[in-house]
Amino acid sequence: MNKNVKQTFPNYFSQALWNSVPVPRSSEMTPLYMERNRSPRCSTIDSAHSHWEFSVHITGYGKMVSDTDLQIMPDIIFLIPPGIMHREESKQELDSIWGGFDACIPDAECDKILSLHSPELVKKFIDCWKFSARNYGPIGPELDGRLKQLVGRFFRELTGQNNLTPMQKAVEYFNENYQTPVSMQELAEKLNCSPGYFYRQFKEFTGETPVNYLNNIRLKRACFHLSHSTLAVKQIANLCGFPDPYYFSRIFKNTYGVSPLHYREKMAGTRV
Repeated sequence: MNKNVKQTFPNYFSQALWNSVPVPRSSEMTPLYMERNRSPRCSTIDSAHSHWEFSVHITGYGKMVSDTDLQIMPDIIFLIPPGIMHREESKQELDSIWGGFDACIPDAECDKILSLHSPELVKKFIDCWKFSARNYGPIGPELDGRLKQLVGRFFRELTGQNNLTPMQKAVEYFNENYQTPVSMQELAEKLNCSPGYFYRQFKEFTGETPVNYLNNIRLKRACFHLSHSTLAVKQIANLCGFPDPYYFSRIFKNTYGVSPLHYREKMAGTRV
């Protein structure tokens, strides 16, 4: 091994995360660690590992040094195959997530670092890191599932299979962000169109106005929580993107003909 090569040993997930549930650890693809690092990168020592690793950059600029140097910038994701020598260089602070995993990916390019610029996927990595940071209880199988989603989406976007139309992107955005306030004007700007054009095109594409489409997503999730949880109506309203519980109850009754409480009672009766 080259004297400038260094093996690094992050904090690996404990096998106990998988042992206490009747779902075995995936033999096809399983996460080894997921760590967040906020610091400059001043080391001149290369590293390599026997597993795959995601290097996900949230903020900061620098350089990923390998056979071919790659620029580090916000919202850039690198997938580093096993055995590839590399190091990160930056005099300023980088905010990054490193995720190592074991997997057999026979059709992937294994002789170079793969890169993808994807703000939306970076957000999903942050969500996964937050979940994994709990690192207690039987969360292992869920980590396996989340990793497969991240890897699958990375390659889907990398191979150009995520070339959605603006209205398809809007539908995807609503489904992923229904729990939070959504500004139709800001969404139109993200899609590079005027609010009026967005409204007309969305209604032509879905048959519904953007607001009605989003509310229907929220109401369907509310129905699920009313049927499968004991959460208070106010809690469910907030969880589904309705900060005003009175507005939620009114729009729920206008849509389903009964109040949220009566809907819960009705669904409880059907399960007896």
